Amino acid sequence: MKLRENIISDYALRNFESQSSSLINNTKHISRGSRIISAGDDAAGLAVADLIKTQVNGNDKALANAQDGLSLLSIADGGMSSISEMIQKMRQLAIESSNDTYIDSDRNALNKEIVALKSEIDREAQTTTFNGKILLNGSNNIFNFHVGANSNELVSIDLPDVTSAGLHLTGVDISTRDTAEESISILDDSLNRLSGAQAKVGATENLLMGVINFLGIQKENQASSESQIRDLNFAEASTESARRQILIQSSASALAQANINPQSILKLL
Repeated sequence: MKLRENIISDYALRNFESQSSSLINNTKHISRGSRIISAGDDAAGLAVADLIKTQVNGNDKALANAQDGLSLLSIADGGMSSISEMIQKMRQLAIESSNDTYIDSDRNALNKEIVALKSEIDREAQTTTFNGKILLNGSNNIFNFHVGANSNELVSIDLPDVTSAGLHLTGVDISTRDTAEESISILDDSLNRLSGAQAKVGATENLLMGVINFLGIQKENQASSESQIRDLNFAEASTESARRQILIQSSASALAQANINPQSILKLL
């Protein structure tokens, strides 16, 4: 009779070690809440999940960029609205000065207000800023907002020069009736220029709001997709742990039983 080999014991031991290793690995996944910890768990799934995560991270920053761009345009829009009101005031003064009930001294007084308004327009154009960048004096014309997770996903806008020179207001003078009449046409042209610029800003604001909404939805969908690939199903994992524990107990019992018989035979010898 051969006593050197105990095949049943070897099999029970191997099964016990295998089930113990699987239980430890399963416990590790449960503690981290992740189905994929290393490439060995699911190489293809890990590659897809990492790619989705890259897009999610990129869209997070793109969303912040779009919101910053919207803030910048809101400031520019506010500055242009204020300047538009001042030009409207200048036009009222020009119409007032065009009336022959006024004498030259009256018109000179009105023209001083025109000069003050042009100076204020220049001041606002120079001081309307976002993060240190001047928006409305023509020094920073084109603004590009990166609103996607990948390269070249841009929304661009060309902000105009709305200084008195940029709006062709330097020739506005209402010190005489004739120059006041000419100034009305100049001011109408300036208002048209400014209205066109404001319409462009408004359209870009609407575009960015649409982008923000789209990025928010895309972020939710991508995060859900990554979660389905990467995250652990706790119910399944818990059931698997319970199954492994039962198998370990069974293997331990089988191993103990397998070692009893050789010991009994040795006692007989």
